[in-house]
Amino acid sequence: MSGSVLVTGGAGFIGSTLARRLLAEGYDVVVLDNVVSGAVANVPDGCELIVGDVREASVLAALPKRDYVACCHLAAQSSGEVSFEDPRLDVTTNVIGTLNVLDWVLERGVGKVVFASSMGIYGDVPPDVPVAEDTLPHPKSFYSVSKLAVEHLLKLYETEYGLRFTAPRLFNVYGVGQDLDNLRQGMLSIYLSYLLDGERVLVKGSLDRYRDYVYVDDVVNVFVHAITAPELDGEIFNCGTGVQTHVSTLIEKLCACFGIDDYRSVVDQAPGTQGDQFGNFASVERMKELGVPVPATTLDEGLRRMVDWAKQVTLKR
Repeated sequence: MSGSVLVTGGAGFIGSTLARRLLAEGYDVVVLDNVVSGAVANVPDGCELIVGDVREASVLAALPKRDYVACCHLAAQSSGEVSFEDPRLDVTTNVIGTLNVLDWVLERGVGKVVFASSMGIYGDVPPDVPVAEDTLPHPKSFYSVSKLAVEHLLKLYETEYGLRFTAPRLFNVYGVGQDLDNLRQGMLSIYLSYLLDGERVLVKGSLDRYRDYVYVDDVVNVFVHAITAPELDGEIFNCGTGVQTHVSTLIEKLCACFGIDDYRSVVDQAPGTQGDQFGNFASVERMKELGVPVPATTLDEGLRRMVDWAKQVTLKR
C-alpha cells in the first residue's frame, strides 16, 4: 500500500494496534493524540506523533502536509461511566472534535474516514437476541449519545459534501495492549487487572449480564479493509463476533487462567454503574452481506494471548 493515514487516538489501545498494522501494510502513519487516556509509549516506532487535541481546529490545520488516503478516527472520551461526570467533555471531544476532523478531511481532500462507532448506541435491547443494525437506538449514556450523533453527522456530510466514510459499531474490544490500570473502562481488562494483582474481583452489576467480546486484531482487520473498500462507503455496521458471553462465564474463564476452580470464591458484587447496558451481542449478518471480515478469534484464544501478555507486563512492573 502507499499513502498516508491519520490515526486520531493512535496512542490508545485500539488506535496504537491499528497504527502498527497500517505500518506493516506499507502506509505512512501520522498519529494525533492528546495522550490523556493514551500514552506516548504506545505509539509504534515509525509513526509521526503529533500531541494535540481534536477539539482544537488549529491543531488539525497544523498537521503535516501528506497525501492522506484515509483518516481513522478513534479519538474520543470512551467511557460510559465517566460520561456522566462531565457530559460536556463528551460533547466537545466526541462531537465537536469530530466536526473538526471532518472539516479537516474535506479541506485536505482526504480519501475516506473510518469512524469507530459503538454498540452503546443500541441501549437496552430484547434479551438473548442478536442486535441488528436496523434496531431503533436507545442510548443510555452521554458517551453513547455522542457516538450516535456522530453517525448522523457522517450521513449529513456524505449527503451535503460528498464525504466518504465507513463506521463500524464496535462491541466489547479486548486484547494485548489494553490499559490494565484503568478500572473504569473495559470490563474484561478490569477483571483481569484484579486477578493479576491477587485481589478479589469486584463486579458492578449482575453476573447474568452479557456482552460480545471482540479481539482487537479482528477489529483492526475491519478498519484496514474499510480503507480500500469502496463498497463500504456510507455503511454503518456491527463489528462483533455474534457470540453471547455472560459475565459469569467470562470471569470463570479468566479465573481458570490463574488456576482458580471456583470463580465465585473470588468475586464481590456491587450495584451497577449509571448507564450500564444489561446486555447485547452482535448480529453479523450485515458484515457477511458486505464482505467485511467477521471477527473470528474465539474468546478462549483471545484470553490466552491477553493473559500471557498481561502476566509478562506484571512481572516488569
